[in-house]
This record gives sequence, C-alpha cells and structure tokens, in this order.
Amino acid sequence: MALHGERADKPTYIDLREIIDGSNQLVRCSHWVLGADCVQKTVPIGADGAAFAEPRLLEVLDHPHIPPVREAQFDPDRRNCVTFVMPWYPGGSVARALVDGHVFSLHEALAIARDVLDALEYVHTVHNRVHRDVKTSNVLLDGDRATGYLTDFERAAQMESDRAAQAVLTTTFYMAPECALTGRHSVRSDVYGVGMILFEMLNGRFAWETFDPAEVEQRVLNGKRSFPDRVIAPTAFEPHVPPVLVRITRKALSRDPAGRFASARDFLTAINRVRAIDWRKTKPDDAEESWEGSWPPHVRLRDREHYRVSSRRLRSGPERGLLRLTAEIQRAGSATWRRFGIGEPNLGEADREGVRQFFNDVAARAAHRWPAR
Repeated sequence: MALHGERADKPTYIDLREIIDGSNQLVRCSHWVLGADCVQKTVPIGADGAAFAEPRLLEVLDHPHIPPVREAQFDPDRRNCVTFVMPWYPGGSVARALVDGHVFSLHEALAIARDVLDALEYVHTVHNRVHRDVKTSNVLLDGDRATGYLTDFERAAQMESDRAAQAVLTTTFYMAPECALTGRHSVRSDVYGVGMILFEMLNGRFAWETFDPAEVEQRVLNGKRSFPDRVIAPTAFEPHVPPVLVRITRKALSRDPAGRFASARDFLTAINRVRAIDWRKTKPDDAEESWEGSWPPHVRLRDREHYRVSSRRLRSGPERGLLRLTAEIQRAGSATWRRFGIGEPNLGEADREGVRQFFNDVAARAAHRWPAR
C-alpha cells in the first residue's frame, strides 16, 4: 500500500511507517532525494473514479494553508487503488493535539482558525467548492502547533446555483444542523465546522465518547446540533475566553444557518478584530488553577507585559475552602512577578462567573495601561 520509488535497490521513499487514522490508509515516510518527510495516502479508485478527485483538486489548489500533492501513482501493491504523496506536518492534527493534552493559547487558536478560514474562503470563491468535512482531524499543524493547514478534500464538491452541494454523511458531531434535514451543504455549513474547531481549541477536547451515539444521530436527523444547547452556553466557555470571542464562536455555531457568518471571510474579519490577552491555561504549582498571558498583541513577545492569574484554596480562617484569585504582572525584561493591583476576591468553587469577571477586570486594566491598536 505504499510507494517505494522506481529502483528496488535505491528506494526514493524510506522509513515507511503506517499511521492509524480511521478508515484512511496512511504511511509516513521520508523522501530520500528531497530530504523531507511526507505522508502517502492510498484510496480505492471505485467504479466512478472518485479516487482521482482529491489528488486532482489538490493539484490545482494553490494556497499556503492547503497541503500540496507532490505526486500520485497507481498503487504498486493494491489493485484499483491510487496513492498520492503530501508533506508531513509534525504537529499532527488539531484532534491529535487535543488528545495529547496540548493547550492552545488564545492567540494560537485564533491564528489556526484564521489559517483555516483563509483556505476555505479561497476554496469557496476561487474554486466554487465546499469542503463538506471540516473538523479537528482535518486541520494539520506545524511543529509549534501554531499554524494550521486544511486537508482531506476527499468529500469536496462543486457548488450548484444555490451556492450549496448535496450533503454527505460525515463525522456526525461536526455536521451542521441543516445538512441531514435539508440534504444540502453550503458555505455556512463549512463555517459551522470551523466554529466547532475553534470551540474545542478554546475550551479543550470535546468528550464525544460520553454522548449516546443514538441520541446524537437522532438530534442531527431532526435538524439540531449534535449536542444540547447548554454545551456552548456562554457560561460553558473557559473563564479566560473574552466575551467577544464567546459571541463570535457561538455565532459560527448558530443552529440556524442564517444566524451564522455568511462567509469564511466574514468569520475571518470578526476574529481579526479580537484584541485579547494571550491567555494559556497552565499546570498550577500550588494553585487550583493557573493561567499566563501576554499583552499587548501588536508588539514583539519579548516587549510585552506578562500576566498570571491563579486560583488558590484558602486553608484556614473564616473563609476556609473558598478560592482566592490573584493577578500578577511581569514587566518586559524583568524576571520578577508583582501583584497587579486589583482586588483579590474569595469565591466559591462553583462561581465561574466570578472568575470570568476577574479576567475581564484584568483585561480592562491591562488595556488601560497599554491600549491595543
């Protein structure tokens, strides 16, 4: 199921390793001549020749956030199969990163969403196609897991006069609510998929395995999201996610397509306007929870101020058991953390709204000290 090269005594592709990725047959390898890692994907041709569609589309797509196809051949070991070769991205997929426990900072999540939206806008407007399978496993990442690449165009389809294509059954959790009900997949359906990706990067991996598959399927068939509304309620977002970004994500995930962004470009424009401390949830030392971030976004990282929010449980006194929130600042060029100078509330463990307000207060004071452009 893999390409080796023309010469048996001097193979072009070396260090072949099979990758387990659902139904796809993938092999990671190194291209000896180019000195680069790559991945081979093998697909059956089928009676309709559908296997040719993806490599042929990749051949004409020319976008920095869409993996190019390096070559494609009839597979030497499997009859009626085609194998094509693409670059290898060491960060894996967004899905893989989430499973690994990787925590995306706000700016990383926004940057990856921008990359995917820019690629989708290109596919929608220049090539008049919808992707029809936008999900976390179809966004690949560079080694730093800070740059995204939209992949897997196996289900991409030409749009018809209504600016949509026939809907196909894909990963149920990422299907837009209208697809099964109307049988159509539009640009706004792809937008919904990006909304799901952004939600998971902001909030952490969605525990899909805890949902009843039969209930999920029934919800989708009834034109609903694959999950209850409470899952993306404003209060369900991590407290460091700013309100503007909560609103943007929820708009992209609107049950009604008319309530979503009309295009990938509109979604991209909205997130480009977000100015927020680049919070990342960290592993606390002696704290219950901890976050670190930097501000303002328009200057180099080394010239930014750094912030830290910690939640520590009170061990004694009349408020024993409550969580005390503290905010600290580290000036650019300094190694010393100092108190930020805002009130330090004691909150109950369930008071996530109080934690959210604390982050809003920190952000407001940071913006007052050093406004963003």
